[in-house]
Amino acid sequence: MPTNYNFKENWYEVIVPLLNTQKVKTAIKKGILGYMNNEINPDIKFKSYQNIYDYLNNKDSNYYLNKNSSPADYSSRCSDYEMEWEDELIDTLEKTHMIEPFPWDNYDEEKKKITNPELEYEEYREEYLKPILEPYINNYKKTHMHSYCLVGGCHWWNPTFCLTLANIVMPNEKWRSKKSEYHTTIVNSDNTKIFDILYFDEMDTKSFGGNNAYESASMTLDEIRKRNNKQNEQSIKDKVNNCDYNEIYDPTFNQLYTDLDEIEKNINKMETTLEGLKCIVLNIEYEDEDKDNEYKNFEFQMKIIDELFPNAKFDICIDFNDLHKVVTTKKKITLVQTFDCYCYETWKRPTNTFIIKSNKPMTIRYIINELIKQDFELDCNHRFLESLEVNDNIIEYGTGS
Repeated sequence: MPTNYNFKENWYEVIVPLLNTQKVKTAIKKGILGYMNNEINPDIKFKSYQNIYDYLNNKDSNYYLNKNSSPADYSSRCSDYEMEWEDELIDTLEKTHMIEPFPWDNYDEEKKKITNPELEYEEYREEYLKPILEPYINNYKKTHMHSYCLVGGCHWWNPTFCLTLANIVMPNEKWRSKKSEYHTTIVNSDNTKIFDILYFDEMDTKSFGGNNAYESASMTLDEIRKRNNKQNEQSIKDKVNNCDYNEIYDPTFNQLYTDLDEIEKNINKMETTLEGLKCIVLNIEYEDEDKDNEYKNFEFQMKIIDELFPNAKFDICIDFNDLHKVVTTKKKITLVQTFDCYCYETWKRPTNTFIIKSNKPMTIRYIINELIKQDFELDCNHRFLESLEVNDNIIEYGTGS
């Protein structure tokens, strides 16, 4: 049975001092970039963390990757570790009187009628709590073991980060990557030791997850599924045979409710899609009193627009039916982008010029695609492109916030 390196026991004394060495930092960068270049979009090759941040921030504003990000922030699967740790930190700071807790008890029924405690709590977190927690969170991301678990990225993370660390920590061993379509791990020459932070399990005192890591890197996907199904069946039997009836019924009904919620969400998505298609094909316009269907139609059209322009560095808020409207028959038109809104009062930028050519009449959709190819960007509060017209040879556009 191969035994995994005991990351928990050796993390702060052995591993953390190595994280700032150039060799390990290079391995971290290679691992993250390799994972992102293969998992997010094979057509885009990221060269730096900033490059990743720019792309993700344009795709989804919830992403915020910067110099204080950890490898786990790039993971395809969300981890609850940091959230749990942050909750525990807040409890500790409250108990030691380093922070003032939010006064939930002050909100009686009368006060709730004239105030919004949830909104005030958000302001409390953003304005008061966030600056206090920031140094703790940054330190957590730089030093905590869970921050270096790039879950879902084993094929790139273990051959870079873990292999580099293994060669430094145990230089007398000959380490290599062992790979299946399901998992890649790091193993020594006689298959007795594993160096795999993604499979480290402190509860598995026999091998610290080493046995599972080796198996997963040796088996096909079908074999993995059969093994997991067998383990799940055994786990369910153990729970059923060793718990009270209510402990069986409660999770069962909770799972049923979860499944029903998921079905209802899918039905709503299907209804929205069908309603949207009907509106587009039949050119239906709803009356003022039929707001629900009008919103479904709008939501569907916005989804199509997002899929038509996946690489746009701005939000397109032009009516879907206008995208195919011919706005000019000129062969060459110009857009002059000036930065004279209030967003740029302290950040002066030179004018940008975009030239668009075509031998055919130009539609709004064609012009937008050509602007995207030329890296046209709205990077201030006014990132919503709301109108686009052509007068003589000049493109006039309107933006909103």
